[in-house]
Amino acid sequence: LLPRLTAAASAAREAVAAFDTHLRTVVLPASDGEARLGRERFAAKMRHTMRSDSLTPERILDAAESLFMEHGFEATSLRQITALAEVNLAAVSYHFGSKEELFESVLTRRLDPMNRERIALLTRFEREDAPDVLSCERILTAMFIAALALARDRERGGENFLRLLGRAYADPAPFIRRFLSEQYAVMIGRF
Repeated sequence: LLPRLTAAASAAREAVAAFDTHLRTVVLPASDGEARLGRERFAAKMRHTMRSDSLTPERILDAAESLFMEHGFEATSLRQITALAEVNLAAVSYHFGSKEELFESVLTRRLDPMNRERIALLTRFEREDAPDVLSCERILTAMFIAALALARDRERGGENFLRLLGRAYADPAPFIRRFLSEQYAVMIGRF
């Protein structure tokens, strides 16, 4: 999800630059100082709007993560999420579909990188210890080192995300357990 968001932000910046050039040369040619000032204000407003739109999925994910952590899946409404993210309901539907898909995206954006780190560390330990079998200590180190690093990294959700993950495992909603077991079966199988 993060690479797609980064690519979308880059494409949005390019679109803003192209749109700005179009406005300056074709749509709003300035004939005097007042028209030029109006054109620049309009172009600035359009640039701001397009930049804000490119950050919408990130704002929705941040708001949802915070509210799901605080209230749980069932007790959090889409209305609460849209209010905190300062977006409309259509934005959530457009970017994520349903509330369940939004919850899955919240988990995926943090879990996928963490689990890649876990697998990479486990693979490294297996290579280092070959042909011997890994000790429980090495397996647990591979499992928890990435989680501890995540807990200390506020940019990646920090301890709040780990609280959300704990809540997700305790949540009674069946789709959450099914999602976690299906999505991360390979990682779980490795450990």
